Amino acid sequence: MILAKNVTRYLNKNFNFLKPNLIRSLSNYQFKSNKKSYRQQKLTTKFEYPTNKNSISPETSLNRTIEKFEEEISLRRSQASNSVLFKIENESELFNLEEDLKKINSEVSNILVLNESNNSNSRAVLVEFSSKQSIDDILNNFGIHFSNSDHLPCKTRLFVYRSQTKKYNQNFSKNKYITEYFTSSEKDQINNPKVDLKEKFSFLKSTQTFDQQIKMVYENFKLDEMGIRIRFFIASIIEESFYSLFRNCLCLPFGSSAINFGHKTSDLDLLFSLDNTFFNIKFNDKNSLRLNGKMIFYSKYSKNEQERDLAKKFLELSKFILCDILPKFNVRQLIKGARVPILEFDFELPSGKRLNCDLSMSNIQVSYQMTKLFWTYTKMDNRIAPLIFFLKYWAKITGVTNTFRPSPNITNFQLTVLLFNFLLRLDKPLIVPLENLVSFIKDKGADFELKYTINENINLSVVKETIKEKNVISLKELMMGFFNYYANFDFDSNVISLSRQLNIKSDQFKSEALVILNPFMPEMNAAKNVNRRLLKKFSFFCNQSYEYMQANDSVDLVKFLEFLKEKSIKEQNENNSLADEMNA
Repeated sequence: MILAKNVTRYLNKNFNFLKPNLIRSLSNYQFKSNKKSYRQQKLTTKFEYPTNKNSISPETSLNRTIEKFEEEISLRRSQASNSVLFKIENESELFNLEEDLKKINSEVSNILVLNESNNSNSRAVLVEFSSKQSIDDILNNFGIHFSNSDHLPCKTRLFVYRSQTKKYNQNFSKNKYITEYFTSSEKDQINNPKVDLKEKFSFLKSTQTFDQQIKMVYENFKLDEMGIRIRFFIASIIEESFYSLFRNCLCLPFGSSAINFGHKTSDLDLLFSLDNTFFNIKFNDKNSLRLNGKMIFYSKYSKNEQERDLAKKFLELSKFILCDILPKFNVRQLIKGARVPILEFDFELPSGKRLNCDLSMSNIQVSYQMTKLFWTYTKMDNRIAPLIFFLKYWAKITGVTNTFRPSPNITNFQLTVLLFNFLLRLDKPLIVPLENLVSFIKDKGADFELKYTINENINLSVVKETIKEKNVISLKELMMGFFNYYANFDFDSNVISLSRQLNIKSDQFKSEALVILNPFMPEMNAAKNVNRRLLKKFSFFCNQSYEYMQANDSVDLVKFLEFLKEKSIKEQNENNSLADEMNA
């Protein structure tokens, strides 16, 4: 904070030219609306950016054509780095913003509007430009700072837009804007405990089948296009803030934010790497000319520090930048003592709502490969994403998972691997074993900790062809099969893995309740935190769920969840009573 005050004091002396308004003065130029950058022209054959609300969802505009994980990440990173986030006060300013962007010759590719039904005063407008030149023009020529001396003159792609005129075109049509809802009400937050189950799922109909209800829940609560873009935008802002020092730095969303089974209020998990060379992926176009190591950067010697210690130092620096420099970022805490140090912060949306974020630097290689693996599996069958989505909610309502960490509970990651293990053991598997997707790393450096990586040239269409017999059973049958499988699974003798064969638990893991072999570091147990009591709880609720579904030919989703919630409360009360008796 002392450093921040010193910076402010310096600015007070040297930046008296700051203007009284945030509004930029705009010159009158001709608007070029449909030009695309060279990179976007290359992607146009596969990735058209529709302006129709019904066609913008990832399923309709992206997932059908993208065959590689790197393609989707490249597209999302390109969209994010070419975007600016504006806060507008009311609907009329949307028209004025568009008019002003015309005046400054901006090459607009997309405009996405974040509306919230419970907040009519502020809207977030994410403008995607066709070239970075348009963004540079706004940053260097049109954006101004607050006149208040308490504000640091930090230039980011985050703006407040205040129109100097009140004009509003009655013929202004919002149909050409893409409007998506991120958290339009408390009811739209699937994990909000304050909302009654019947109210939360009021859009479901009693005449619908269990499969139809599962799909509707997924469609209503899943992470939408605006939510995905906001998350990649946040990552790009952080990456951009460190770019001048670390030219190869990379900040990437991972987990559910980078796949397609996150919900609208899912936390954003971020990976940060100072040097992205280990990815060996061409995320950005770079000059292929090399001078064979003739030009070497001067750099500080890291004094043989461990990766974890370096991560803690960097996160300390990140804490200062996010807390005291970058606007709209609010640091909650830095957890340095955890096995993987994490910086917890939130990003404040123009509406005032906050998106919880976690930034880490450790286990980058593993996290990236795991995200790529999960992405590949979810794209192999359109039933998998809704299954994972519902299963995560089932685990939350039964208390199998929780939000605290470190915790002896099963995590969402472990739950997802449990589902993939089940789908792999079916008579007609929905996914392929790990052996079909990975390559053994022969000549790896000392800092490369993985034993396997996903094949770089893996293609979804080719992988799907390896599944000889199509499994056509319903979501209800798959869910019942999962519950029955783990209600009777012998955790004492077997381990969970994504390999072709189900492995027997070795002496190395005999003392551990649940063993999930890390797909890329198979000598490690990815479920070491889970204790026997909570593993039994998982098996118990699997059994209860299976018996309920077996006893009811027509399963109503809300009644099923109410049954589980009641069982969970009863089980928790019994545990509390037992604990009180032991402490008496």
